[in-house]
Amino acid sequence: MDREVPATSPEELVQLVAAVARGGEAALRELFDATVRHVHAAAFLLTGSHDRADALVAEVYFKVWSGATSYDPARAPVIHWLYHLTRTLAEEAGTGVYYSQNGEGKTS
Repeated sequence: MDREVPATSPEELVQLVAAVARGGEAALRELFDATVRHVHAAAFLLTGSHDRADALVAEVYFKVWSGATSYDPARAPVIHWLYHLTRTLAEEAGTGVYYSQNGEGKTS
């Protein structure tokens, strides 16, 4: 996450997920590099903890690796799919923290 990654178009992200579904490790690395900042930010907002966010991010990309064939580009853009995975995994783990508009958090 230290180096700058060029912007990746939504179409390129779809191609990367398709390559991951075919077993492309390099495509997974490229997808990770292109999206991890967004996924980590969402994970932190959901968990309220950097450590739990880091663990959640690892789970998300493991799920991407093992379940990329389930991604349907007709249903949602890749980044929305990643956000959905992040939220679902946070809820399943019981680590979700949801914030009201006034900033007070409550644990799910």
